[in-house]
Amino acid sequence: MNPVPAPRVLVVEDSPTQARLLRLILEADAFVVEVAVDGSAALARLGAAPFDVVVSDVLMPVVTGFDLCRTIKADPALSGIPVVLVTTLREPQEIVQALEVGADSFIRKPYEPEVLVTRLRSLLAQRDHATGSVAPTPRRRREDDSAFRVESVFNGKTIRVPSDCGQILNLLLGTFEDAVSANRLLLDREEELSLAKADLEEAARMKDIFFATLSHELRTPLTAIVGWVHILKEGQTDPAVVRQAVETIERNLKVQNTLIADLLDVSRIVSGKLDLERTALDLPALVHACVDSARPAAAANGITLEVLAPPLSSSICGDPARLQQVMTNLLGNSLKFTPRGGRVVVRLEQRGPSAVLTVADTGSGIPAKVLPFVFDRFRQASVADTKAGGLGLGLAIVKHIVEMHEGTVTAASAGGGKGSTFTVTLPLAPEATIAPVVAGRASAAETPLAGLRVVVADDNDDSRELIAFLLTQQGAIVTGAASAAEAFTAVKGHPPDVLLSDIEMPDESGYAFIGRVRALSPEDGGAVPAVAMTAHGSREDRDRALAAGFQRHLPKPFQPADLFKLVGDLAGRGALASTRGGTPGPALRIRSPTAGLTKTGPA
Repeated sequence: MNPVPAPRVLVVEDSPTQARLLRLILEADAFVVEVAVDGSAALARLGAAPFDVVVSDVLMPVVTGFDLCRTIKADPALSGIPVVLVTTLREPQEIVQALEVGADSFIRKPYEPEVLVTRLRSLLAQRDHATGSVAPTPRRRREDDSAFRVESVFNGKTIRVPSDCGQILNLLLGTFEDAVSANRLLLDREEELSLAKADLEEAARMKDIFFATLSHELRTPLTAIVGWVHILKEGQTDPAVVRQAVETIERNLKVQNTLIADLLDVSRIVSGKLDLERTALDLPALVHACVDSARPAAAANGITLEVLAPPLSSSICGDPARLQQVMTNLLGNSLKFTPRGGRVVVRLEQRGPSAVLTVADTGSGIPAKVLPFVFDRFRQASVADTKAGGLGLGLAIVKHIVEMHEGTVTAASAGGGKGSTFTVTLPLAPEATIAPVVAGRASAAETPLAGLRVVVADDNDDSRELIAFLLTQQGAIVTGAASAAEAFTAVKGHPPDVLLSDIEMPDESGYAFIGRVRALSPEDGGAVPAVAMTAHGSREDRDRALAAGFQRHLPKPFQPADLFKLVGDLAGRGALASTRGGTPGPALRIRSPTAGLTKTGPA
C-alpha cells in the first residue's frame, strides 16, 4: 500500500511573524507548507503546483483575502480547493462577504493551534469523502452549476451567494464553532472575573478591618499617654503617681513604636527593600536571651515558660536582629494567646544540616479554616485576636524573614482551644565563625559626654530641645539650630566635636547641608563627625546618608542610651568594647516580646 502523501497547504500572509507562526503550527502536524506574501504570489503558486488547501489572511494590500478567494472559486481548475480565511470576525458583514466569495471556512484571530489543525483536517476529510463516494452525473439542475447564485437579504441588503449548500453549511458551522469557542472563553473569563471580584471584596474587607484595628491600636496607647500627661501638667507631685505616669507613658510609647516598626517592615517587604546584615550567630544563645527577657511577662500572667536549647554543632549565618525579631514575635504571640495557668515551651534541636526551633503553647489554638492564612498580612483569626491587640502583621513578617534566611516556618493546631505550635527550620553554616550575642546596651554612665561640644540641627522645636536636654544632662555643651543655615553658621569656624543633623528640613535638606559642610576646610569644620537623624530607616536611606558625607545614620525614634553611645563613639569616648578587651560583635538589645525589635549601635 502506497503511503498517503502529506497534505499541501498554501499559506497566504503578508506578516512574516504570522506566516512563521502558521508554518510552525502546520508543519508540527505533518502538513507540507508553502508561504506566499500576497494574493498575486499565491495565484502564481497555485498555477505552478497543486495544493490541498489554502489558508489566507483577509486584510492584505492590493489583493485581499476576499479577492483571492473569489478568484480561486471562479477558476474551474482551482475551485475545488478549500479556502480558509483567517480574520478577526469583528463584523457580521465579513461572514456575508465570505459567503459571497465562496470561502469554505473561517479561522478567527486569535486562534488556538488545535482549532486550526482540526478545521483543516475536517475540510480535507469532507473533500475526500465527496470525491470518493459520489459518482459524477450529468448536471440537470442549474443549482448544480458552481457559477449559479441565489439571492438573499441580510441587514436590508440583497446579497448573492453560491448555491453550494455544503459550502454554506461548512462556513456557518465553522462560524458557529468559533462563536461557541468565544462564548466558552467568555464564560471562563467571567468565572475568573467573579473569583477576582470575590478576592478584591475580601481584600477590601480585610483593609477596612485593618484600618479600623490600626486606628484602635494607635488611639489606645495615645489615650493613656494623653491622660497621664494631663495629670502631670496639673501639678501632681506624689512620687508614686509620677512614677506610675512615667512608666505608663513609656510602656505605651513602646507599643506605638512596635506598631510603626511592623508597618515599616511590611512596607519594606512589599517593596523588596527589607535587607539582612548577616553574620555567624550562636542561635541557642539568642533563644535563651529572648526567653529570659520574656520571663517577667510570662510570670506576671501566670504562664509557665520552658526552654530546651542545647548547643548546636554549627552556627547560623543570619541577621541577629531579624532572627531575634522572629523569636520575639513567635514567643510574644504564644504568650498573648495563652491563658493564666497555661504553658509555653520553646525547643531548639539539630536535625541533620538544619536547626529546628519550635514554640508550642496550650493557648486558644487556631481554627482549621484559618490555619492556611495565619501568615497572610493583616489577617487575624477572630475577633478575640483583634481584642488581644496587634495589627496581624507579626507572623507575615516572621515568614518573610525566615524565607530570606533560606528557611521555612509552619503552623499547626488541633483546633480552637487546643494550643498551637510554630516550627522554624534554618540551615546551619558549619564554616562560619560565631560572633557573640550581647544582651542589653551600654548605660549612660558608660558613655561620658562631659565637655563635648555638640551642634543639633532640627527644625522641629520639640525634637531639638529634647535632644539638647538629654545631651546636656550627660554633660555635653549643646548648640541648637532650627535650620540648616543656622547650623552651618554654628559649625563654620568653630567646629564642634559632633554634629547631629535632621534630614528633612524645609530650607535645605540634611544631604545638601552636609555637602556644604564637607566643602569647608578641616580647620573651618569640614571634617566634623556627623550623624544623620531621620525617620527613614531603610538600608537605602542609610547608604544615601553615608554617601552624602555623614559618618553615622540614626533612625528615629531612638533610645537616649543609643544617642549617648553614638555621640561618644564619634567623639572618641565611647569605644567601650575595645577598652574591655576582645573583638566587638553584633549587639542585640533583648527586649520584651511585646515591645518589638530594635537594633543598637550604628544602623
